[in-house]
Amino acid sequence: MTQEKRAKIAKYASKTAAIAAAAVITFIILFPLLWIVPSAFKPRSELFSIPNHFFPQHATLDNFSAVFSMTLNGYSYTRSLFVTAAVAAASTILALSVNVIAGYAFARVEFRSRRILWIYFIVSMFVPGITIQLTSIRVVSALGMINTPWVLILPMAANSYQIFFFRQFFLGIPSSIEEAATIDGCSRFRCFLNIALPISVTPLIVLGVGHFMGSYNNYI
Repeated sequence: MTQEKRAKIAKYASKTAAIAAAAVITFIILFPLLWIVPSAFKPRSELFSIPNHFFPQHATLDNFSAVFSMTLNGYSYTRSLFVTAAVAAASTILALSVNVIAGYAFARVEFRSRRILWIYFIVSMFVPGITIQLTSIRVVSALGMINTPWVLILPMAANSYQIFFFRQFFLGIPSSIEEAATIDGCSRFRCFLNIALPISVTPLIVLGVGHFMGSYNNYI
C-alpha cells in the first residue's frame, strides 16, 4: 500500500469519525425535543409512568385543549401568544431599522464626534443590562411607558452589538461601489437604500432572528 493511499484512507477515516461524533452529539442535543413531540399526546398517567414509553399508548388531545383554553389574568393563552409575537416583531423591525442605519453611518459617513460616539457604543457593550435595570425603570416610568407595549419595544431599539456588527459588515464592502454610484448622481441615502441595504440581507436575517428570540423571551 502506497503512502498516498494510506493518507487518503486516514483522511477518510478521520472524516467519518468526525461525522459520526457530530451525529451522536446532535442526537443527544435534539433528543429532549424529540421526546416532547410524542409526550404532548400522552395523558398525565403515561407522562409519569415507570417505565415510560416513547410513543403514547393512549393518544389524546386533552393537553392541547387545556393549554389553549386556560386564561391568565383574564387573558387567553392564544391572545397572550399573539400579543407577545406582535410586540417582538415590532421591536425587531424597529431595532433593525435603527441599528443598520447607525452602523452604516459609522462606517461611511464623516461627522463630528464620530470617534467619541463610537467609543461610547463600544464601552456600553461591556455593561451588563442588569446593572442599569433600576435606572431604566425610572426612565420608562418618567416617560409614562409602564404597562404599555412601548416599554417592550423602545428601550430595545438601539443595540450596541448590532451597530458594531453592521459597521464591521459595511466596512467589508468596497467603498468604490458607492463612489461609482455617487459619480452617477446617487445621494448618500440612495447609496444606502439601493446598494448597502440589499447587500446586508444576510446580517439582517441573522440579527433579526436573534433579536426576535431575545425580545420574545424577555421576561424582565
